Order: sequence, then C-alpha cells, then structure tokens
Amino acid sequence: MSPTRRAIELLKGCRRDARAGCEFPRNADEFCDFALCPEKEHPEMFCPGVRRKKFRDRACAFGNCTKCGLVDEHVLKVSVDDNSCGGVELEDGVNWVSAISAQGKAADVPKCSFLGKVNGVYVRNRAEAFDVLNGIRQKNADSQRPTKTVKVSYFAPTERALRAFGFLLNQSTCSWKEWQKVERGGGRTEDELMQVRDRPQWELFQKLVMHSLTYFPHDWSDILQLHERRVVLRTFDNDTIVICSDFAAQQEARGNDRGTCATSTHVNKDIFVVYHSPRDVEGNRVCTVDVWTFFFPARSKHKDNVGAGA
Repeated sequence: MSPTRRAIELLKGCRRDARAGCEFPRNADEFCDFALCPEKEHPEMFCPGVRRKKFRDRACAFGNCTKCGLVDEHVLKVSVDDNSCGGVELEDGVNWVSAISAQGKAADVPKCSFLGKVNGVYVRNRAEAFDVLNGIRQKNADSQRPTKTVKVSYFAPTERALRAFGFLLNQSTCSWKEWQKVERGGGRTEDELMQVRDRPQWELFQKLVMHSLTYFPHDWSDILQLHERRVVLRTFDNDTIVICSDFAAQQEARGNDRGTCATSTHVNKDIFVVYHSPRDVEGNRVCTVDVWTFFFPARSKHKDNVGAGA
C-alpha cells in the first residue's frame, strides 16, 4: 500500500480532533510544507511546457537534514533475551521512555522518545514488546538457526511535530482509518482500509510521525518521477516511442451464473500506454497514444462470497 495513502488516512483522523489555533496541515501537500524545508528553484531541471520549477532537497525528504522533519528514528540491535530493549524503562501502560541506563545500548536515545517497533512490529507498551520477544524465543526453541538479535526502534518527535500534533498527546480516545494487513486463505495477506475505534490519541500521534519516515521519501520520488516523465513527453523525437506501464492492475472476472457458492476470480494484467509520432498542431505538441493490455490467467482471491447458496 502506498505510503501516501496511509499518511492521508491518518491525517484525516487528526483533522477530526484538531483544536482551534493549532498549526495543523489540512492536506498532504501542507503536511510536507509544514514538516520539511521549503522547495527551491532548480534551473537545470526547467523544461518549456512543464510547469514545475521548484523541488525539495533530497536530504530533507530522506531524513538527512538537521533543520526539518517530524521524528528522529534510532534503530538498535539488541539480544533477543534483553527484555529491557537496550536498557530502557518505559512509563506504566505506554511505550514512552521514562529512564535510560547509561550502560545500555540505548544510552544515546533521547529521553523524550517512545519505543515504536520491536522486530518491525508496532508496540504500545512493555507487555506488547515482551510478547514480540517471547514469540521469537519460542520459535528459537524449535529452530536449528535461532535468532540471536532483534531490531528495536525508538522515535523522538521533533519540535515541529509537537507544534502541529501535540494536541494529540493525551489519553482521550478517538477513531480513525488505517491500512492494515489482513490474512486471506492460502497464506496470503492483503491491504485493507480498517476502522480503528476508541484508541488513545497519543497512539494516532505516534503512527503519524512514524509513517512520515516512509511517506516523505515516497512523495519526493513520486514528484521527481512525474516531472521526469513530463519532460520526456515534451522532448522525445519522432523516431522514439515512450512506454508507461502499470504492473499492479487487476480486473475482476465474474461468471455468468452468480447463484453458486463459487469464489470470484481476478485477473492480473499489464497495461502499457505507448506515446509515439510527436508533432506540432497549431503550436501545440500532440502525440499518438496506443494502449496495450496483456492478461494473465485468472486465479482465486481466496475470498468467500458471503451469503452465497450451498
């Protein structure tokens, strides 16, 4: 699932609970403008007929700028038997750091941070962190190659994050939607937009700043690739074809008889949009566009038809 779509759903949840007077971004564009340094003009990337002239520095989007961003991530490798996750004490019932051992691996982690992930799994308190570690230890008991270390991630929100979303740092409950992995038949998983209800607002704050670490690089890359594609379409020669493809397209395949309990199938397909024969028509650049579609064999989505007859 696109990091952009994940971030937008979390922003919608924040907007419903935003307080008057807070510096709250209203959409994904304002989200980037608020959290990161301003865009700069890049004359070397200018192309006649392509409107965009300003771009944000890569260092800002990828978390390498010391002047912007919403959160700093500190990733540690600790022993799978280390229940302290690097020598850290957490506040009761939550994942916010209360004390750090000077001798532990987390000695350089800022105190104003929270334990966000253990082995890539989001945890909300000490008990959930212990459950993840205990699950790994149980698998190690039957494994010939046991896991000895695990990654733990601490996140320290920046001043910008606190200015924009600090109103969420409380125990009041709220609801939002987020994309989650849902298990399907055959060992498959699928992203699905799920409603999260009656969770503390600080959890929404944490997920938003954590997702920003994947959203900002994705947004930066998407903007740059879109600009490059527009430049190519404005400049390619008559002896060249330009092919844009979508390898993630799907189409439902439904039979004529819907009265059975058969599971609907779907078809993966590759779509190629082909631009060729550029020419000038009354001062405007015009291309001929063809669309090629390649279908793969239909297969089950492992979803049962609810309510279908036996």
